[in-house]
Amino acid sequence: MHFLSLCNVHFYADDTQIYCSFPPQLMDRFSLIINNELNSFVECATRHCLLINPSKSHVIVFGPRQNKNVIENLIKIEINGVTLKIMDNVKN
Repeated sequence: MHFLSLCNVHFYADDTQIYCSFPPQLMDRFSLIINNELNSFVECATRHCLLINPSKSHVIVFGPRQNKNVIENLIKIEINGVTLKIMDNVKN
């Protein structure tokens, strides 16, 4: 995708998953990257008359519990100024 440089995307029907892998010590850098790329994705969707609903969008963190706890307490991912909720599980 031309709007994503470090993150990957998976489309299924009307669902979209944007994901990337990074070591916990780079969480600050990747938090910015994820927000920038998510913003680019939302702008692209809007140009194509598609709306991204922040209330139906979530963040999920995978990894060892210790790393997850650190990341979950520090990361802030937003869509249009709405902070996305961090979930332990989501349905596809």
